[in-house]
Amino acid sequence: FFFNDTATTEIYTKGIVGSVRCVQETGYQRRVHGIVMNYVFIFLFFSACLTISFAWECSAHLIMMQIAWKELADEDKNKITRLLSGMTGLNPGFTLLESACFHEDMTAAGSTAFDLWKNYEIPYYDGIKETEANFTALLTDSLFAIKSMIQTLQTKAPASSAIMDSKLEKAFAIRYLIGAIGDIHQPMRTIARVTRQLPFGDHGGELFLIDYTQKIKNLKLLWDAAMGRLLPYDRPLKPVDIKGIEQLALLFTKEFPREILEELSITDIWLMIKNTYLYAAHYAYKGIREGERPSPDYTEMGWYYCRRLLTIGGYR
Repeated sequence: FFFNDTATTEIYTKGIVGSVRCVQETGYQRRVHGIVMNYVFIFLFFSACLTISFAWECSAHLIMMQIAWKELADEDKNKITRLLSGMTGLNPGFTLLESACFHEDMTAAGSTAFDLWKNYEIPYYDGIKETEANFTALLTDSLFAIKSMIQTLQTKAPASSAIMDSKLEKAFAIRYLIGAIGDIHQPMRTIARVTRQLPFGDHGGELFLIDYTQKIKNLKLLWDAAMGRLLPYDRPLKPVDIKGIEQLALLFTKEFPREILEELSITDIWLMIKNTYLYAAHYAYKGIREGERPSPDYTEMGWYYCRRLLTIGGYR
């Protein structure tokens, strides 16, 4: 694909030119531009290999995207559509709705480049004092990723010679931003449980092993899958899948209308992350033991809060 498709070669070449040009920029803008273009290249490589994604975590992102799309004004929809069009044709699976699964698709294709950008690990000290632990925060995280993508989208369009890589860069940024906003509403992606046995943290429940299903072996996967209640969708989506996503989004918004969700008053990204962390700290580690199967009461509780947070994420 890379070596035979002239259009892609042109995009790749102009992207390199754009990355070289960024050395003329300074400070945060230069750092963000270089990072985003590096990940654009990673995306191009993996999109050449990707045909169908089996990233089951994507289901939650699809529901949030559907809720968001129903909430947006026509003017905003048109803006987002124009931004997304910068990658049109690179992969037939990247429809408007499926753009919410962008970073999950890259993971399914074998890329680990985005992993650190999916989490913000706030320490939850369980049976240990902060001074006794060796917890170190991530160098790059979801908060950094969101700010970087916003910075990219707000950057003024460059000179005509660099329009191609600018459109591609912004198309990457809007896709990643959609997914990143979704991720900060997954409780286990905002926390790290720190214990005497795990003084460096459990990485959002990855090291909290449970007995649930063949695919769901730890606490993070359990919450990513919304207690196993959200089934995976083959990609590209079929009309029947889209209909099912629309129905779930409608059910969630009826159960959790805007007026009962006080959290929607929060507009600062960091405070949104902290709010989700409180769900994890208050509920995720309670009533469950490592190595055991979650009880029906636990999964019902978790499914309720997953529905609530997915709806909040969609509104936001």
